[in-house]
Amino acid sequence: LIGRDTERQLAHRWLIDDMVPLLTITGPGGVGKTRIALAIAGDVAEHFTDGVAWIDLAPLRDPTLVPIATATALGLTTQPDRPVIADLARHLRSKQMLLLFDNCEHVLEGAAWFVGDLLARCPVIQILASSRAPLRVRGEQVLMAEPLPVPAGASHSSRVVEANEAIQLFVERAQAIRPSFQLTDANAAAVTQICRALDGLPLAIELATARITIFSPDALLEQMTHRLSLLRDGPRNAPMRQQTITATIGWSYDLLTPDTQALFRRMTVFSGGFTLEALQAVAGESANHQDIVGRLSTLVEHSLVVRMDRDDAPRFTTLETIREFGLARLAESGDEAAARTRHATYYLQLVESLDAWVAAFLPNAQEILDHLELELPNLRAALAWQRESGNAAGLVQLAAGLVFLWQLRSHLHEGRSWLEWGLAQPVQLSASARANGQLALATVLQVLEGAATSLPLCEESLRVFQSHNDAPRIARAFQQAAASSLALNDADRTTRYIDAALQALGTHDNAAWTERATCHVLWIQSIRAKDSGDLVGAERYLRELIARQRMMATASGKAQLHACGPFLTLGAIQHCQNDLEAALDSYQTSLDHAWRFQVASTVAVTTARIAGMVAGLGRWQEAAWLFGATEAYCDTIDYDFRHNVWRLTRAFGLPQPWQEERTFASQAAAMWAATVRRLPNGLPSLPDPDAANKLWQAGRSLPMADAVAHALAVDLVTNRDDRPMPVVAKLDARAAVVKLTPREQEVLAMLCQRLTNAEMADRLSLSRRTIEDHVTGVLGKLNVANRREAAALAVRNGLTARDSSSKALLQSRT
Repeated sequence: LIGRDTERQLAHRWLIDDMVPLLTITGPGGVGKTRIALAIAGDVAEHFTDGVAWIDLAPLRDPTLVPIATATALGLTTQPDRPVIADLARHLRSKQMLLLFDNCEHVLEGAAWFVGDLLARCPVIQILASSRAPLRVRGEQVLMAEPLPVPAGASHSSRVVEANEAIQLFVERAQAIRPSFQLTDANAAAVTQICRALDGLPLAIELATARITIFSPDALLEQMTHRLSLLRDGPRNAPMRQQTITATIGWSYDLLTPDTQALFRRMTVFSGGFTLEALQAVAGESANHQDIVGRLSTLVEHSLVVRMDRDDAPRFTTLETIREFGLARLAESGDEAAARTRHATYYLQLVESLDAWVAAFLPNAQEILDHLELELPNLRAALAWQRESGNAAGLVQLAAGLVFLWQLRSHLHEGRSWLEWGLAQPVQLSASARANGQLALATVLQVLEGAATSLPLCEESLRVFQSHNDAPRIARAFQQAAASSLALNDADRTTRYIDAALQALGTHDNAAWTERATCHVLWIQSIRAKDSGDLVGAERYLRELIARQRMMATASGKAQLHACGPFLTLGAIQHCQNDLEAALDSYQTSLDHAWRFQVASTVAVTTARIAGMVAGLGRWQEAAWLFGATEAYCDTIDYDFRHNVWRLTRAFGLPQPWQEERTFASQAAAMWAATVRRLPNGLPSLPDPDAANKLWQAGRSLPMADAVAHALAVDLVTNRDDRPMPVVAKLDARAAVVKLTPREQEVLAMLCQRLTNAEMADRLSLSRRTIEDHVTGVLGKLNVANRREAAALAVRNGLTARDSSSKALLQSRT
């Protein structure tokens, strides 16, 4: 039995220390309840004077036969003229014994009555049961057996994931079938993804490894889209219900009433979890709220549905293997289209009820976006169904309503894909629906491609809104047009849109979103002034805007999501004016707000600006690491680092070769002109470009949270030599947590000299076996696959030198 230490310790405490009369192990089919129960029974057997008896209820079909099966397991001859329970009670009343009732779920009612009666008659015995649902007997303690945990990260290293219990089970079962199988760096990622796709369910993992004789892990992973047909051919001596995953789940499904089966089938249209309210909408029947709650409770008890741990509204989910089973039953029932349509309708109504189309400008913007992010799997499922069913109008309506989820939560390319597909379909969309989609697409394309593609769409939608006298959307379209036009370097055009937006928003000043949208337009106004060279006017606009936003935050108790923007622009102005201390303070204020409110683009830009500032002070190592982390972060948020971050960062001046060309346009041109005035002699070149590149690459491998924390702690007075960067700035992720013994430090230094084990043994007067152990320890701590990688890692990060003597030790970290 792999893992399950926690379950066994809890069971030991409950059975021996607390002496609970009935301990029931529950969990979904295939989680290994019988194995856990048998292990627990073995753990505690010595504490029961009269031993342990195992009663397997799986072969029974008639609940009234549970007492007879118990008597048979105990070797007790019953009398035909009196009830079996009477003979059992007489036999067990004086026994100090543990009875293990295995597989109770299909005879649950009969088992529950019998166990309750037996415990009442025989107070000394204790009972351990395994069941997919609790027995609900007085004195019962339930122990939920969860699927095995799966690796949470995205590591491709076998040494990182091999300690995980799901991975261990996969490797053990694979080697039992194919002894040559090994977990390696090459297949670790695929094995991890397989275990995730199978939810860490032990039976599913065991059935999947049965295919390892013909599939490599990568090929096996490709089969996971049809996992139910793959997960079959279990051991011939296993019960039939455990020879395929379909039979295992079907065993639980068949125990449900028809109404509960119908609810289970329909709930599988949810992806990533659901609320009770959403389930009520998708159930699509006249059953009242209490009926739905009752059936859901049954599904939770039978471990087909799991309650998710959340502090707010209750939320439920199903394991993916169970969900796939339910989807297959839903398709067979002929009810799939109706259930999916109700699902899509519910989420469209949810998005509309949240006013998500202006979410960025609402007081509770963060809560709305968090809610949409939580429901993103369901939103994707709804969009996919609308595309599959040809409902382009519904798809455009939903995708347009999610515009700020796409823009602000790093789903730009996904949002673009949905919107472009819907708008391109040869179906009749209403003029308003098409305009909504175009405005949303313009918002997304502003970030991805700029004004050339976004502004024409915005202007086209604006004409439609004006023809329909749709005042709220006219205001929103003017606001977006002002933002998109900034990149055109056409101040008059931008000014016209700014004035029109302010006028349109002013006519709706009672709307919940217009005041914050007005602040956003005023920010655009300050950027236009900055780009035109009016730094004094721009700074005046910004300080008035910041004061206004602070008053709004004080009055409402909620900061504006876009409040980071004015501080970013103010920092740029101060940067241009060579007021570096003030600029850093503004950048850090912007970064702190953007990181807390998940304004990803501003996080990237401000971190890079701070990196550029320290580079200008000669702290290029620190800057290289921050730039690398920012570039990798941009890759994850669909944000073009070179165009949206690096271009403007260079406009403030960087050492060569980072500076590259010096021709800039639009707002970058204004920044560069100020930089030339500020630094007439330019910046010095990087003293060691190769080392800078290595630190840049090291930064790419680390979490953005580390880079943000470092950027927020930067000051312009302390030199790097006086206040060393965090260790992560010098080492890559694998070396950051290394603690080598003095002997291992010596061995690593010799590895850098390419010494053999025999040569190291001679120099250190140790046996070759001892040297082999030290080398293995060094490789494991550095998390590398071989001696060459260990040497390269040490030299690359300055931990030791290739020409160091055997006494040159790796600096110890304590």
